Amino acid sequence: MAGVFGSLNENQVLQILLHLAPIDSIHLTLVSKNDIFAPKKATMEGYWEHYARRVFQLEGLHAATNADGAVGKSWGEIFQSWHQALRSVSPANALLALRSDTRPSQHVGHRWVTVWRRIKSWLKENPSAKQIKESLRNEAADLSALEKMGALPSVMNCWRMVDGQDVPLDPQVASMARTVNALGEGDQWSHGLFGGYQTYDHEVCTVFLPLDAAMNITQHFCQMLRDRIPDLTENVLANKVVFAMSFNAVKVFFVDVRDGRVYVFTRKRFAALELAVPDSGATTDGFVRWFEEYGRRLQSNFYTMDYLRPEEAPLQMGISLFPNAPPELTVCVTRGVEVRASCIYMPEHQAGWTYSIAIRLVGTKEERGFEQCQLVSRHWEIEEEGRHECERVDGDGVIGLFPILVEGGWLRNRESDPHGQYPSHGRAEGAFRYQSCSGRNGAMRGRFGGAMTFVPGTRKQPSGETFRVKVEPFRLYVPQYMY
Repeated sequence: MAGVFGSLNENQVLQILLHLAPIDSIHLTLVSKNDIFAPKKATMEGYWEHYARRVFQLEGLHAATNADGAVGKSWGEIFQSWHQALRSVSPANALLALRSDTRPSQHVGHRWVTVWRRIKSWLKENPSAKQIKESLRNEAADLSALEKMGALPSVMNCWRMVDGQDVPLDPQVASMARTVNALGEGDQWSHGLFGGYQTYDHEVCTVFLPLDAAMNITQHFCQMLRDRIPDLTENVLANKVVFAMSFNAVKVFFVDVRDGRVYVFTRKRFAALELAVPDSGATTDGFVRWFEEYGRRLQSNFYTMDYLRPEEAPLQMGISLFPNAPPELTVCVTRGVEVRASCIYMPEHQAGWTYSIAIRLVGTKEERGFEQCQLVSRHWEIEEEGRHECERVDGDGVIGLFPILVEGGWLRNRESDPHGQYPSHGRAEGAFRYQSCSGRNGAMRGRFGGAMTFVPGTRKQPSGETFRVKVEPFRLYVPQYMY
């Protein structure tokens, strides 16, 4: 063999090598006793560049970078880096990437590799996300349902990497899915991959659906929409697949499998679906962009693990969609009381937004001038963009609670929880947090802020004069990316 290759020029050798799959080339190199390819380094570079671009769809700014975003030392190193990243996420697809009979449409590309590597790494690094991580299924074995719909390879590649989650759903939703278990006594609803929130009796935690369940739910849900909205035109639901749904079906996400756009169900008669990803015109990468942005938010701790329903802690731990970073999160400290506030747009709810307020003591007793304090009342100012007057809301406590803040936590007792909203009383560690609704406005843009009044000590035994704590205004708006 050495004699045969020795008589060929580098271009001829490269053309021969391109007929070999990466696994064959690797084997050929390993078994070569005469170091055949050592003097043809440029030839091998051409070979690995071809396969790196083909298998991982590397182009533009990503063309010469490895899986960690650094410029590769060689195309051989670049291919190996991306292949190792793929293997860490999807061993089955990693094997396909080395075979010669793999169709171009079966190559998942670097973007999906990066997405799932980022999401799985974040889940692994957060011990409290263990159950979410363990719920992710292996690769989908059968994509024929999507192929029959003429789905884009970039859409199919999502399930080709991870076939949704294995988590129980509300019994009625599970009956639509047919292949998913129903929530039973003791099961938690907070393990959806795409996170959630709760306000009063409105609970959301969105699950990434296995493909077979997604197809079954799509059939039932779309028919239900047609029955309930007679004037819904057929093209609104054409080519749409429900890929994610809250455990109780109150929040539903669709992907148009032929153009990649992502939509969320709004429950509005005049606009049943709302874009959940910025529309970039002719491009067909909306689905992967939606996932990419979500992965970035996890990795940057914009979203964090928390108790989705605070009063049920330590149950219902999940990915909280309340922003954890500015500008969506506002933070203000007044006399040692820190207030963190943010909101979530709810397309599925008539209130428009749910907001979260978290309060805790910071600093020392000497700096504050008191050891503990109790919330007495609230004053909200809700501004609608384009209007000069703002709505003002005053009331006692917050959602019927009057938390008593102490060093490192707050006290749950009859004074702070007069209506027994919490199942047990005692000291609670960490910040006091609650969620409520702000209400829609005509412009669907505005600001929400105000102040809360506290008293040192408690309302029954004050140790000083009341004081006002500022709640720095946060934005009310419809975001480009919706989760």
